[in-house]
Amino acid sequence: MEETAARHGMHLCIKGIDLYGRSRPDGGGRKGSAAGRAVRRLARHIWHREGICDKVLKECRKKMGKETRAVIFVGGGLLKFERQFLAPPVRAVLQYAHSLDIPVMLSAVGVEGFDEGNAECLALRDALNLGNVRMVTTRDDLELLRGKWLLRGDIRSGKVADPACALPDVTRPLAWSRTGHARGGKDGGARTVGLGIGRANLFSDYGAGCTAAQAKKLWVGLYRELTRRGYRCVLFTNGLYEDDAFAREALAEIHRHGYKDAVCLDRPRNVQELVDIIASLDGEIVTRLHASILGYAYHVPSVGLVWNRKQTMFGEAIRHPERFVTYDRFDAPFLADRIEAAMSEGYEPGHKERYASLTSRYIEQFLLSCVKT
Repeated sequence: MEETAARHGMHLCIKGIDLYGRSRPDGGGRKGSAAGRAVRRLARHIWHREGICDKVLKECRKKMGKETRAVIFVGGGLLKFERQFLAPPVRAVLQYAHSLDIPVMLSAVGVEGFDEGNAECLALRDALNLGNVRMVTTRDDLELLRGKWLLRGDIRSGKVADPACALPDVTRPLAWSRTGHARGGKDGGARTVGLGIGRANLFSDYGAGCTAAQAKKLWVGLYRELTRRGYRCVLFTNGLYEDDAFAREALAEIHRHGYKDAVCLDRPRNVQELVDIIASLDGEIVTRLHASILGYAYHVPSVGLVWNRKQTMFGEAIRHPERFVTYDRFDAPFLADRIEAAMSEGYEPGHKERYASLTSRYIEQFLLSCVKT
């Protein structure tokens, strides 16, 4: 955004508001016991539900005023109403900006469902259609956005890349490999495939048909199959505690099957550490969407295990829908074939740059509209 503003002679002072009401990003601090982490998660959940909007509005009053020229929501699955308790704080910011007549853009947001019978969904939709909202772009379901969420015909909309696609412009991986081995087998060893693991009940919670026991069995089978084909495998997560806990369970099961040298990389505590992990791989079979997005951003071929439609839409957007596999094809040899094909083919040259530029192009147009008014 700063580069966009500079090109048009604008000076930006950017202030951030955390929609979770946190004073600092989650992920640091003490690791503690599993029971202790569970208690802290429950306490945070209760506190969030009761106090998050008050926290967010306090930040709004501190950081937004009559001199504020624009508000931009940057990425993330914001148009959702069933999980993560994001709808109320998003609605609060939209309403506060409207009270000050500040133009609003939602950029590259995820659109996750719509329910005419859900009061939270309808309240969020009404806030999205307040008169100060000028532009909404999505990383996934443009048809649902336009068909259900946007009621005003003058709100501009479009499909763009997730902001993480542009991370290589600002976040470069460290020179050394977090896997302990050179990418491409340049150290004389085998190529490395990462297995990106999500929490135990992720698939079943979204009706994707794979139980925790089946998922664990799949990870063991994938480790066995890829090792048999001559690859070095490492387990990793995107950094969520629940994901890391299940990855450790999967690792223990892999050890029980005789693969005593198997490792699970340390839980990444920030974006830089996750980038360092993924950029050091030759390929990855992953659960989380942003592991797939970062693989695409850093030219690491990826196969995604689908639990949410947003993954298949990302596959279509990057012109590789075949690399996103649904539960009916969760078979270790089949998935090993897919990642081998992906590593052989890579990505279409130049496509990422064209795709990622769409996000900044819409932001630029929005900022220019704010200057002209």
